[in-house]
Amino acid sequence: SLAMSFWLMPYPNYNSVMLFEYGAGELEVGLDAVSGATMPSYHLYVKSGEHKQVSRYEINCFLWHHFFIEAGSPERIPRWFIDGWPVEDTLYPMSFSLRSPVLFMGRPSDPDTTENKLYRGFLDDLRLFNKYLPDDLIEELFWLTPLAK
Repeated sequence: SLAMSFWLMPYPNYNSVMLFEYGAGELEVGLDAVSGATMPSYHLYVKSGEHKQVSRYEINCFLWHHFFIEAGSPERIPRWFIDGWPVEDTLYPMSFSLRSPVLFMGRPSDPDTTENKLYRGFLDDLRLFNKYLPDDLIEELFWLTPLAK
């Protein structure tokens, strides 16, 4: 299993961008751009294999947002949180191999697609866990982090 927590502040970009890719394509988390009159906003997505789920929660540019995800077990449905709130459940388990623990932050592993998928903005306070976390600890990751204050 893998659990990850981090803060992000995206800059405007009118493309879908990659926040991170784990295991050379096994798990991908990114932002899908939503067209706006002058400033785009984003919807966070999680993709594993052929399955992609897009959150309805809107991520705004130039504002800090906290993200948490735990995935990797074929027996458990992944949980993900944005700004301390649980996002709608994923519709399928996301399992992937921990034997190839390659993590790409802000860009995909495929160098041919890098140009249009680069994340522009800030990432901060990245925390990785190799276990599932209890709900109270997930909540603490949001409220006890200095950026939330």
